[in-house]
Amino acid sequence: MSNTTIHKGAAPGRDERDPVDSVFQECLKRQEKASPLGPIARIFGKSPLTSQARDWYKAALGEIELARSLERMGSGWTVMHAAGAGSADSRVDMVAIGPGGVFAIVIKPLVGANVFVSGDVFSADGVKLPLLRIADQVATHASELIEEALHERIAVTPVVVVAGAGSLTRGSACTTVKVLEPMEVARSLHRQHNALSEETVARVVRVAALRGTLHRDSARSAARSQFRHRFELLQHEVDAAAHRSRLWASMGTLFALLALTSFLVKVLPALALTR
Repeated sequence: MSNTTIHKGAAPGRDERDPVDSVFQECLKRQEKASPLGPIARIFGKSPLTSQARDWYKAALGEIELARSLERMGSGWTVMHAAGAGSADSRVDMVAIGPGGVFAIVIKPLVGANVFVSGDVFSADGVKLPLLRIADQVATHASELIEEALHERIAVTPVVVVAGAGSLTRGSACTTVKVLEPMEVARSLHRQHNALSEETVARVVRVAALRGTLHRDSARSAARSQFRHRFELLQHEVDAAAHRSRLWASMGTLFALLALTSFLVKVLPALALTR
């Protein structure tokens, strides 16, 4: 997978914040308030996560699973991280290029929110958000960047990925923007009918990697790696605690079965003598 950045030009309403990493940053920020666990709590596998960080942690895991599922899409598909211009509400986070077309993926963290999508309406906890319109705009902008370099019009389909939502309810489908949960993205892209030839896919990938269209941003990649590394350390702590908790639960079940067996060994002969 290539790490690239949309660099040339600017779509409306953009700044320099990275919305993908904002989930990891927010999780780590909320986790900073955690009090150190005592030795007994550690031994018995108490989770180190604070209640404030728990939902953000789940959202971050969803984004990790999204990245992994896209990496497993197989030959014919190229997925690029795009992170050079945009705000948390108005930027392309990933670009997927393959036989099914070109897809501009916008990741929107809506941790714990009840999301409703119908037609051109997108709301979170009853509050309408202009996310579908913005996603359509950034996809058009990406298409224009590719067209400028390729001298050929290639349609880019906008995809909004809702990360960490409490629920996602869909009404009538939006005609232009796909709204998906992280685990649905790879499957949805695979289901697309072939729209681009192998030669066209290769040309779009080459153009997307050119400096001035999509290119590597080493400083931003380094910052991203730092946040991901810190999150991985937290994930290791959470997984280790969960493992210890499961181990104690298994031991508890085993002791309960041994106690039941011992009880039956003592009681059954006595019951037999009473008959």
